[in-house]
Amino acid sequence: MNGRLISLTLFSAITSLEEDLKEYILLHHDPALGIREYLSDKIYDKCIDRSKNDDVAVDLDIRDLVVYLDFNDVIETVYRNKELFPKIEINYFKSKSKELAYLAGVRNKVMHSRPLDVKDYPTCIALFDFLSKSLDRIFNRLKDVLNKSATDPSWVLKESIELSPFTESVFHNLPIVDTNDTGFIGRKKELDQLNSWFRGPYPVAAIIGEGGIGKTSLALNFGYELLNKIENKESDFDGIIWVSSKTNKLTHKEIESIDDALSSSKLVFEAISDKFDSTSEDKINSTISILSEFKILLIIDNLETILDGNIQTFLTSLKGMSKVLITSRIGVGSMNLPIRVEPMEVLEGISLLRAYSQALRVDIISKSNNSVLERYVRTMKCNPGYIKWFVTVVNTGVPVESVLVNKKKLFLEFCMSNVYKYLKTPQKKILKYLTALDNRYSMGELSFLTKLKFDDLAGGLNQLFETNFLKIELLKGANATETVYSISPLCREYLLANHPYPSVEYKAIVNRKNEMERLGYNVKKEIDENPYSINAITIRNDSDLIIVNLLQKALLESKRGEYKIACARLDEAKDLAADFFEIYRVGGFIHAKNDSIALARQNYEVAMELNPDSSSLLLMYAGFVSRYENDYRLSRKLLDRAIELDPDSVISRIELARIYMLLNEYPKALELIKSINIKEYDYSHSIIYHHLKMKILENWAYSYAKKKDYANSIKRLEDFVKCINEIKDGYLDFKMKSTLRLAASLVRKVHSEIMSCMPSVEMKNQAIRVKKSIYTKIGWNEDYKSEENDRYDGQICRIMEDKKYGYIHNMNDRSDDDIFFFFRDCDFMVTKSLIGENVVYSMGMNASGYLARCVCLKKS
Repeated sequence: MNGRLISLTLFSAITSLEEDLKEYILLHHDPALGIREYLSDKIYDKCIDRSKNDDVAVDLDIRDLVVYLDFNDVIETVYRNKELFPKIEINYFKSKSKELAYLAGVRNKVMHSRPLDVKDYPTCIALFDFLSKSLDRIFNRLKDVLNKSATDPSWVLKESIELSPFTESVFHNLPIVDTNDTGFIGRKKELDQLNSWFRGPYPVAAIIGEGGIGKTSLALNFGYELLNKIENKESDFDGIIWVSSKTNKLTHKEIESIDDALSSSKLVFEAISDKFDSTSEDKINSTISILSEFKILLIIDNLETILDGNIQTFLTSLKGMSKVLITSRIGVGSMNLPIRVEPMEVLEGISLLRAYSQALRVDIISKSNNSVLERYVRTMKCNPGYIKWFVTVVNTGVPVESVLVNKKKLFLEFCMSNVYKYLKTPQKKILKYLTALDNRYSMGELSFLTKLKFDDLAGGLNQLFETNFLKIELLKGANATETVYSISPLCREYLLANHPYPSVEYKAIVNRKNEMERLGYNVKKEIDENPYSINAITIRNDSDLIIVNLLQKALLESKRGEYKIACARLDEAKDLAADFFEIYRVGGFIHAKNDSIALARQNYEVAMELNPDSSSLLLMYAGFVSRYENDYRLSRKLLDRAIELDPDSVISRIELARIYMLLNEYPKALELIKSINIKEYDYSHSIIYHHLKMKILENWAYSYAKKKDYANSIKRLEDFVKCINEIKDGYLDFKMKSTLRLAASLVRKVHSEIMSCMPSVEMKNQAIRVKKSIYTKIGWNEDYKSEENDRYDGQICRIMEDKKYGYIHNMNDRSDDDIFFFFRDCDFMVTKSLIGENVVYSMGMNASGYLARCVCLKKS
């Protein structure tokens, strides 16, 4: 049974029920009672007022007045005079008092062509059935209507029935709703949003959603809700105008064009203006003027078919208290409050499918169990338009599975084609990847997959969301909230059916995805192996893997000296994930290496704001402030926090020991370094550990020697000997050898002073033993005196000409190509033209560590 048939059937049944009830109260009227006493003063006066419109005689009897009773008046009269009616019949009425009250509301909807709720029709039919059977003596007319409907449901279509017998008190042109066959199902959230918008400051709201999702039905229901409020004096609006620019309709066979459709914005404004008999030729300004003068709700349905400059001008020029409600498959920009309509819940979809198939008497569907209907609904992506079209097509005799498999292309074309044809190449490329992979991806992942530039990607995603091809979700993880994008199920169905692509493209897309997954594996492996490496970048979720890829490329380019390219990578990463602290941590490292110290600090500070509890960041930042700013106290504070967060971090404890050494707190430094348990297989940490231990003891010995405390100096050098004897073969690298040479130079001086100044034989023997051990370790003879052999080969690799210093790349030990030494002490003018020149130099130290002294250009 379609919507019009339902409305007419209810109208006929309610009208016959009212007539039966009026006969009922006339039959039991006691002539001894006055009319006012029987009806009540209030009802009597209402009847008199209503009769005046008919210009009838002043003296009316009970039979004349009953004509003017409405449904509620009749029921009230029965209850008021219950002692005059049979007790059993009164009890029947009382048992259905709630249903009768409910029926009064449905009566008003039917009489005034208002939308029906999903439960209205079955509730009324159940009540009619009860009354006709339990009180068959009373409801003869009602029984007649029910019998006719059972024999021939279409009989009401042959009668001359007017659904709106009363004149509308409010100006409106809302069309009769198309949901009366099932009632309006769900959408409470969206109706609440519309009511909030209507009470708020926004002049325009847009109901946005894919084709068939129920935008028009939602707008109509909201319009009728407002109409009821206006009639009940609950709203001060003057009226409602409805215009539709729908240009085609879907039948069970084809997509048909609508004759006389409003196919341009010009025609739409003419239609609005004509509602008020405006003679102005400027229809846009005429419409704006009307909406300024009156409080009107203007509803424009299917706006996407006429979206042009005139519409934009109109929406931005609105004045006064009127409101404009739009339905569209495409977003209309920033001048509106968007209300997005999603697919129905599965249970709602099942209710709609069953109700509509019952209305059309499609038993093969209506009598199926819920599990079967759920499969149908999920196949149709819970789209209400798809569900109703499916039932309509099955009703023509097409098999169910054939509709779901073979016929669906027609519905998808109707819903999507008029939007898809306007998409540009980047948007179609995004859809292609999402269709093939059918998963949720972040902007970073889509950037990697599609290779689109940020502006093209961001603009494409925004446009696709506006056209309802995409779904956007916020995923809450343990470390961050992530925005992910996926293709809408209906859109994917449309693309697969109407725009398939060759298998070679599909293979290329899958290969790109596999490449992304391999990247993720390698990143996670590096984090597991060395979480404190500059390349070990912490990830919040898998989408950060793309950012990691950019950052690792930036680090590699920075190492090659391609600073500008590295910075461009950092900017690209920020575009994709501006709140990711690792971008700024790596940025700080890269800028520091390029001597952009202020920029490096700024990046580290941003990283700290974003994630103050990252132990790896705290370690890196501590290294920066100690090496580039000589702020050892801040460095110590940062390292204390890093160790608090990760007590097992060997590298953080080693770095803190180094800071104690630079603060001249040698006992603390040595105590801390000795407390670290270095595993035998941890080669990289072992090298750093032993070298630092050597440096602490050599610096401590040197500090005593400066104070001429040679006794304590030689004790520390003796500890130094024990330290180097603990180092396994193969662990003594170039840096350790450099420290060993410094210790050898120091022991030569200390030995000389002790031999000349110290009377103690034991002290002299100690100095001899220590000198011999260090000389032997370094390969010097006992009579080694000349410091000319303490010279190293190097190559100038960087020059800071304005600051008159540079860096030398060590050339003596090719086993470590990353050893560089700062220099300022040289016998030549520091200019960039010297980059690549070979030099010789001596080793020295300052508060920041080792440096090159007495640098000379090497003679050819």
